[in-house]
Amino acid sequence: MKKSPPKAKGYSPAVKLLLAVLSCYLVFSLISSQFEINTHRKDLEELEAQCEEQRIANKDLERELALGEDEEYVEWAVRNELGYGYPGEKLYRDVSGMQ
Repeated sequence: MKKSPPKAKGYSPAVKLLLAVLSCYLVFSLISSQFEINTHRKDLEELEAQCEEQRIANKDLERELALGEDEEYVEWAVRNELGYGYPGEKLYRDVSGMQ
């Protein structure tokens, strides 16, 4: 009698099912993580844009603050923006609306 070679044992159906379920879970987790990463990436880009806008606004405010220390600018602002003048000086205001 010839001995037949031993048969290769396959995995049981329970193990195959467990591997299939585990594979599906890992694929789903990976896809969900990618969507979450993309969402956070968009949020980050929006925040970086807001940060850059705020930096520009801060520079403008710093420039205006520095101008406040300049005597000539302060005098111009008081005369032109607030309408003040020197004592005894007559100020004329154009009310015709044409400038």
